[in-house]
Amino acid sequence: MLRGFKTSSKAHIGQSNPRGRSAAALCALLGATALSPIGAPAWAQDTVVIDGSVTETNGGATLNDGDTIIVTEDGDVTVSGQIGEDVNGLFSAAQGVTLIHNGDIDVTADDTDFFGATAAGLRVEGADSTIESTGPITATGDGTANAVGFDIGNAADNATVFNSGAVTLATIVPANLTSFADAIGFRIDGNNAAVNNTGALTFATSGLTDATVFDVDGDNATVTNSGDIRVNADDDAWGFDVEGDNATVTNSGDITFQQVGNDAWGFDIDGGSNTIKNSGDVLVTAGGQAFGVLVDDDNNTVHNSGSVIIGGGDFEIGVLIEGDGNTFINRGAIATLGRTGDSFALVVFGDGNTVDLRAGSVLVGRVVFGAENKLTFGPGLNAVIVLDPLGQIPDTIIAPAGGVAVVGDTVVAVDPTGFLAGDQ
Repeated sequence: MLRGFKTSSKAHIGQSNPRGRSAAALCALLGATALSPIGAPAWAQDTVVIDGSVTETNGGATLNDGDTIIVTEDGDVTVSGQIGEDVNGLFSAAQGVTLIHNGDIDVTADDTDFFGATAAGLRVEGADSTIESTGPITATGDGTANAVGFDIGNAADNATVFNSGAVTLATIVPANLTSFADAIGFRIDGNNAAVNNTGALTFATSGLTDATVFDVDGDNATVTNSGDIRVNADDDAWGFDVEGDNATVTNSGDITFQQVGNDAWGFDIDGGSNTIKNSGDVLVTAGGQAFGVLVDDDNNTVHNSGSVIIGGGDFEIGVLIEGDGNTFINRGAIATLGRTGDSFALVVFGDGNTVDLRAGSVLVGRVVFGAENKLTFGPGLNAVIVLDPLGQIPDTIIAPAGGVAVVGDTVVAVDPTGFLAGDQ
C-alpha cells in the first residue's frame, strides 16, 4: 500500500496530516507528470513510502522540494504510458529530493507513433537530488521508445546516484520500422554528478537500437563502475560515452559487447580534460568498426591496467588518440582479434600526445604514431615495438637510464636497472 507521512509522524491515506494531504492528494503524487512551482526556501520534507504494489498509467511518482520517496523491499512500481508519452518509475523535478528504491520497478513506454517517448526507471530534473537504488529495474521501450535506467536531467546539477541493483534495458523495435531507439543505462546531463554503480546492467534489445551504458554529457562528473555489463545492440554501442569536460571515470567492472550490428566503443572521450581509469576486462566486438578507447578531444588522461580486447568486422583499434595534449598510461593488455586486415593496437595522431608504457604493458596489433608525439617506457619494462609504416617515428622517445634504440621502424627499450643489480 501507499503511505504518506512527515518525518516526525505518520498519516495513512484517508487520515488528515499536517500538510493537509488527503488520500486524493497522495494518489495524485503518483499520478502527476508535472510539479507545482517551487515553494519557499524552507522545505517541508515529507516522506512517501511505497511498500506494496502500485500500478499506474502515467509518469510515475513526483515530489516537492526536499521530499523523500521510499520503495521498500516489498514495494513494486509498475508504470506504463499512453502512446508517445514519457514514462517514469520514480520522477522528480523538485530540488533537494531523495529517491530510495529497494523494491522492484518495471516501466514500459510505447512509441509506435514516433513521438520520442522514453521509459526511465528513476528520473530527476531538479538540482541537489539523491538516488539510492538496490532493487531491480526494468525499462522497456516498445516501437521506437527509448529505455533508460537512471536519467539525470540537464537541470539536475549536483546529483548523487548509487546503484547496486540489477538493471535491464529492453528495446523492441518492430522489423517494419526504420527509426532507431536508444537504450541507456545512466544518462547524465546535469553538471557535478557523482554516480557509483556496482549493479549488473543487461541490454536486451531487438530491432534498430543504439546502446550506451554511461552517457556523460554534463561537466565535472565523477562516475565509478564496478558492475558487470552485457551489451547488445543492432546498431551502435558505447560503454562510456563522455562528451562533458573535467570528468573522472573509474571502471573496474567487466564490459562485454556480446552482439553489436554496427560500430562499438568501449570508451569514447569527446570532451576535454577528463581522467579515465580502467582496470576491468573490456571486450569490444562489432559487425562494423570496433574501438577500445577513442580520444577525440584535448588534454585527457587515460589509465589502463585492464584487458582491452577488440574485434571488428570492418576495422579494429585498441586505442586511438586523435586530439592534442592527451596522455595514455598503460599497464594492461591491448589486443586486437585480427578479424580484419585493418587491425591496430595503438594509433596516435594529433600533436603533443604522450604514450607511457609501464611494466605489464602488452600490445598485440599494429602501432602507428604521428611525429609530433612522445613515447615513454616506464621502469621495469623491456619492450620491442615495430612501428607501422603508415605512421612516423615519434619526435621524443624516453626509456629509463637512456636504454632505448631505434633501428628503422623498430624501437627497443631496455631497463638496465635489473642487469646492473645482478652485476653487483
